[in-house]
Amino acid sequence: IVQGDRPLFFYGQPYFGALEAYVAAIFIGLFGFSEFIISLSPISFTLAWIIFSYLLFSRIHNGTAGLIAAACTAFPGYYVFWYSIATYGGYPVIFCIGTAMLWLSLRVWQENVANISLACHAACIGSLMAIGIWVHPLTFPYIAVAACILGMFCRREHCRTDIVISLGLIVIIALSGFV
Repeated sequence: IVQGDRPLFFYGQPYFGALEAYVAAIFIGLFGFSEFIISLSPISFTLAWIIFSYLLFSRIHNGTAGLIAAACTAFPGYYVFWYSIATYGGYPVIFCIGTAMLWLSLRVWQENVANISLACHAACIGSLMAIGIWVHPLTFPYIAVAACILGMFCRREHCRTDIVISLGLIVIIALSGFV
């Protein structure tokens, strides 16, 4: 990738989008090549996953629950730990994007965001869904849960026009992940 290749899928795994490889290429371009530099890509997504776990569980319950969730994410079992620091194609990306998607959807549900903010949230959620669709089908359960939360939000707000338009924006952006 650093030398100009533009793969759609992670090398040797035609079902994983190459997002982790592109982020690794950015780190290699900035700092040069080494095993540690390559590991910065999954480590970065794992760190973001820890942050989004904190944000999600803080929103679900409280700050203490967020800290416990972040600690459980930061100190996982062996297999999650191994796949979170080694470049296997995108497992940390799946966890990071999925948790971020759930957090943003729950934020929309709980805060009843205004029109402009709703459109921004919708664009972010749709982008996360699109990236998730590209990266791996394991993001589909996250997408389904986020869609249910957003559907309940739409129903609670009596399907206001601005909400329906924002949900349509999410769908359009998300479907671009199949391209």
